[in-house]
Amino acid sequence: MIPVALDPRAVRTILVGNGPATVRRLEWLAAGGETGCAVFSPSPSEALVAAAGDRLRHRLPDDGELADAQFVWIVDLPETEAGELAAAARRWDALVNVEDVPGDCDFHNPAVVRRGDLLVGISTGGRCPGLASLLRRRIESALGPEWEERLRVLDARRRLWRKQGHGFSAIAEQIEAYVESRGWLDGLGLRRDGEAVASPTAPHPSPPMGRRGGIDS
Repeated sequence: MIPVALDPRAVRTILVGNGPATVRRLEWLAAGGETGCAVFSPSPSEALVAAAGDRLRHRLPDDGELADAQFVWIVDLPETEAGELAAAARRWDALVNVEDVPGDCDFHNPAVVRRGDLLVGISTGGRCPGLASLLRRRIESALGPEWEERLRVLDARRRLWRKQGHGFSAIAEQIEAYVESRGWLDGLGLRRDGEAVASPTAPHPSPPMGRRGGIDS
């Protein structure tokens, strides 16, 4: 798996499905800033009709629409129908995700923790979504809503340091020193070298987590 963060303004996406799982995927996409994708549904639930609004098409996408798409999410369609649609989309070089069918996915949807523009994704490559969800809940409790404002503060300081002529490595060190000086990572179980610190109430230390990378499975 190669982790990437997509800007929805730069890619063309469509969503295909009928029921509650499609509504959840639509909300997931909207949380990432995708509010303009077309939603195709031959038998939409009332909830999907309400959620999709004027983006809803009461049918499956045609070849022209698949040819224009770069990413296609397929949710809660009958297996045969989903497989045929996925194959048709791939013929037009679209990347496809068929929910809950790992073998028919070109990409996987990570469990995510969002704090404004701060995004932490957890993926198991489709092998164990329940584990990704468990880790998301733990990380969500550790990274509270205050991190949205903290990111804004760091962004402003980074811009200032760049104007002052500091390079990438120097800015990274300044950001680390700023975060450490304010104790923002205290209680997360990490030392400065990135190694885990055992909680006084835990029988074993937590597995190591990288200081700068995302969290992957």
